Amino acid sequence: MLNKLKPRCLPLPVNICLFITLFAFTLLYSLFVDSITGRVFHVLSWITAVSAIVPIIPLLAEFKESTPRAKEKYVSSDVQQKVDKLCQKMDVKKKVTVKLVNGWWGAKAQDAGILLGKPLLDNFDDASIDAVLAHELAHIKKDHRRRAALEITVPFLLLIAYSWYFFHVRSIPIWPNLLIFCALFLLLFIILLRAISWPQEYEADAVGAKYTDNNTMVATLRTLAKLKGTDIEQDTYSHPSISRRIANLTRK
Repeated sequence: MLNKLKPRCLPLPVNICLFITLFAFTLLYSLFVDSITGRVFHVLSWITAVSAIVPIIPLLAEFKESTPRAKEKYVSSDVQQKVDKLCQKMDVKKKVTVKLVNGWWGAKAQDAGILLGKPLLDNFDDASIDAVLAHELAHIKKDHRRRAALEITVPFLLLIAYSWYFFHVRSIPIWPNLLIFCALFLLLFIILLRAISWPQEYEADAVGAKYTDNNTMVATLRTLAKLKGTDIEQDTYSHPSISRRIANLTRK
């Protein structure tokens, strides 16, 4: 699922540099907290933490765009039959229920279900709908949601370690250092989201194309970008750009 984001997300190396820099300044501040040097590093930490707002804004916009806004969801028997046939073909053991969402241009795999935007059903042909459903079923088949749990587990463990060391062992003031802590947490989440989600999207495309058709998957990606008005070169934190995904599908 692609998202039309403004502003654009920052490249992964930029986010990594921000995280390393902020963590280094924070560590140095904790070591020299009672000296003038410590105050200098504290100021530098604050400046870096404020700059971390730049990558966080598109992250929030992306999650907002990827969440169905319409509350009305209903099961379509016709689409459900498509999903059942694809589950047999793809050897998906779970019973997968598909629900349509009005006014939402997207598709999203859940633990044992798929949310499908009704505009896709209205504008795509049967082959393209099969490609979209096969992509989402590939996420379920490969159990990507379980692996994606690392995206929140690792930052949460960092949260515990950071809180114990900086606020208990070094006893730095909680306020205003809480902002620095939150920035570190979100930056690490962004890094892991990018590192985990992109390979999963490539894999879901490849698996979905294997059980439908490679050319159809490519055409579906292009059509989706065109209908949504999304730049095919635009990356998001959770999804590589359409052009990257097509290049991955057509790579021999």
